[in-house]
Amino acid sequence: MEATCDQPYIAADLAIDAGVVANLLLYLPDAGECGAPTFAPAQASDDVTEALDRLVRLLASPADIPVLTQQIERELYYRLLQGPMGCTLRQIVQKNTRFDQIRTAVTWICSNAHQPMSVQRLAASVGMSVTSFHRHFKAVTAYSPLAYQRHIRLLDAQRLIASGATNVTRAAFATGYASSSQFSREYKRMFGVPPIRNAYRLALT
Repeated sequence: MEATCDQPYIAADLAIDAGVVANLLLYLPDAGECGAPTFAPAQASDDVTEALDRLVRLLASPADIPVLTQQIERELYYRLLQGPMGCTLRQIVQKNTRFDQIRTAVTWICSNAHQPMSVQRLAASVGMSVTSFHRHFKAVTAYSPLAYQRHIRLLDAQRLIASGATNVTRAAFATGYASSSQFSREYKRMFGVPPIRNAYRLALT
């Protein structure tokens, strides 16, 4: 490497957000045991350098930083996970976020979102204290366990409503809500419109 005052050598140092990477891993197939070293150099792919370039270029447009930074970082981590450093990155994140235990809990919630849930029992089922479970669950999913369950229920309800196979009240009960009024409030909070209006909008599209 050569550098001069007119053409300095510039490096970028990106601190990895383990929570964001762990959240991405929820959507990727399990790679199994990697056996990669914790520290290792690797040639960056064009996809990685292109995403990193866009991230650095945000410095020239400060107004875009709060809007675009998170999605570009998320893309960058995804590209890294798909490349030769993916195994190393997985190991680092899984070691620091109790990822396997949280993934087990997330899988259970997704499969049983319409059922009543005890956070204490779920934490115990994955071998964690309630306090530790809450902390690591939010680090991986950005939600508390109950908020994540509510998120999944509402997505399922929207899918049912959009399919035209049921009405709003039946969708509420089918996804675990005991009160249609509570369902309507939480649906509007998440999607910005009441479920009946959303049903009409989805029907038009």
